[in-house]
Amino acid sequence: MTLLTAEVSNILDLSNGDALKLLAVETKVENARTALMTRKAVEDAATVKVLTIITLVYLPLTVVTVSTSSPSKCSFR
Repeated sequence: MTLLTAEVSNILDLSNGDALKLLAVETKVENARTALMTRKAVEDAATVKVLTIITLVYLPLTVVTVSTSSPSKCSFR
């Protein structure tokens, strides 16, 4: 009985070691994917910042230009 218990314990230890190795590999892959997504998010944030600055400049200028244009050029009827 003791021999059987030792063998089962041995098999379980080997199985746990293999499972831990597989878990480590999967974690490494997941970390690489997360790092890639983070880099892309930083690039997207920079793009949004540039678009925001452009909008902050052009939108008020457009409103001022339309509001100061002559009524004959801006007919809504």
